[in-house]
Amino acid sequence: MDVVHPFMLVDGDREAMEFRRAGYDDDLTELSRYVEGDLVSVASGEVLKSVITTPANILPLYIAGQDWDQPFALPYFEERGVPLNVIPQKNLFVMTYQGATANGTPHEFVTADLNAVRGGARREIVYNTVERCYTVRAGATNPTVQLVDVHKGAVGDTNVQVIVRILDPYLGS
Repeated sequence: MDVVHPFMLVDGDREAMEFRRAGYDDDLTELSRYVEGDLVSVASGEVLKSVITTPANILPLYIAGQDWDQPFALPYFEERGVPLNVIPQKNLFVMTYQGATANGTPHEFVTADLNAVRGGARREIVYNTVERCYTVRAGATNPTVQLVDVHKGAVGDTNVQVIVRILDPYLGS
């Protein structure tokens, strides 16, 4: 399975249904560039695509919105015309589970991974510099997300997509 750029899972509520990824451009090379639907952070007053590769250093996360009418938009942060939106705690995301593997190396989902998902384990996320997106890692020292369910894939598959909830300290407000 291919690695997916994290996306909000549409669960029927108005806020989630209105977030859409507007065509991701794989040619974007500057780490600070982002498109609608990307996870972003605020550093020194500037909105930047979140690209933290050390779990302990991840800043509160926001989602780049599509327009200023988007629910939860923070109008006082704007960079390149894309609004910054708070992520409500109820909203879930789909991310690729890469376990302890290195950037760009497919991870085979094993029974222990499935048991971690079933147990609602808390795991770290890191920016995968090869795939240019956040992926879930097996580490639990600095957890950023809680595993909720398997979205796509099964034991024996590589790069299984899991449903996660971003933990409260990492939800921008």
